[in-house]
Amino acid sequence: MFISTQHSHTIASGLYKQPHLRTGYESVIGKRTSKMFSTAAEEDGEVTAIAEKGLVVTYKSGKQSGIELGRIYGKAEGTVYPHDIVSPYSVGNKFKKDDIIAYNTKFFEPDFIDAKNIVMKVNGVARVAFRETNGEHEDSCTISEALSGKATTEVTKIKSYIVDFKQNLVDVKSVGSLVQPKDILMIIADEITSVGGEFSDDALLTLRRLSNSAPKAGLMAKIEKLEIYYHGDKRDMSATLKKLADKSDQDLARSTKETNRPLVNGRVTDDYRVKGTALELDKAEVRFYLTSQGTTGVGDKVVFGHQMKSTVAIVNQSKIWNESGEEIDATFSYGSICRRGALSPALMGTTITLLDAIGKKAAKLYFGE
Repeated sequence: MFISTQHSHTIASGLYKQPHLRTGYESVIGKRTSKMFSTAAEEDGEVTAIAEKGLVVTYKSGKQSGIELGRIYGKAEGTVYPHDIVSPYSVGNKFKKDDIIAYNTKFFEPDFIDAKNIVMKVNGVARVAFRETNGEHEDSCTISEALSGKATTEVTKIKSYIVDFKQNLVDVKSVGSLVQPKDILMIIADEITSVGGEFSDDALLTLRRLSNSAPKAGLMAKIEKLEIYYHGDKRDMSATLKKLADKSDQDLARSTKETNRPLVNGRVTDDYRVKGTALELDKAEVRFYLTSQGTTGVGDKVVFGHQMKSTVAIVNQSKIWNESGEEIDATFSYGSICRRGALSPALMGTTITLLDAIGKKAAKLYFGE
């Protein structure tokens, strides 16, 4: 009951990898989750088509199913997170029922024992010291700057803007661009100021400075996607807005076509909502997807030994070493472990340390000095 609730709040991190100690369920969960994380074959079949944005499988019964590949975006508690879906298969490859056809690389990876299977990446290894100071009070913890830098996660911020069909969008940042907080994403030109025939360049520049919106990025990020949703006929749009809408429609159509789904575009009805408000006729929503890397810092939540939930109280500016001269990645309260009656943190710590030592000795014997 507890672990299912806890994992429903877990976000991906570059620190994660398959566990040293296993229960066996980390190899099962990939077959029991949604397509956002992994897709298991419903029956025996074959991959009949594959492209950058998706693949199509044909099952023994004749049923076809499409699976989206590449980067997709999921939302959790008001925050958008990017997910990367890949498939180990090629066209013509056959598979058996329950084989994993595609999986999310942020949460799963091939089993190093059996590459045909995937294992959930549920942890990252850190050297933890037990102590009782203000930093560990009330189940808090401290982490090193090095661990903070390793425990990163990608977060996507969607910047949404409503424009009229007659407005021109000038100097629009292209997909793939890296932006700084003060960088302008685009200039939204009013209809009168976007017509250059009656004004000099200087006059147009002045008018644009006075009358147009120039939204800024607001963060350091990479523009990964640009979408246009519109209510009305594209023929009524300004030339620049129509060009962007056409490109957005092509991308949407490509994604659905490559997963064998009905073709769609960005045209919507008055049922479409932007922040709870219906999109009016002859208006469009311009959506920038800005993805940035976030580190773990003060106030973030972490879990020790899969059970000990904790809040980061301090990111240590100075380094801490143990008696053997090894750098400490984090500190936690042993009193907190005792109060919860859990033995796993100490067992995991000693066992992983032993496995690491044995692994190094085995590699030395096999490869020599």
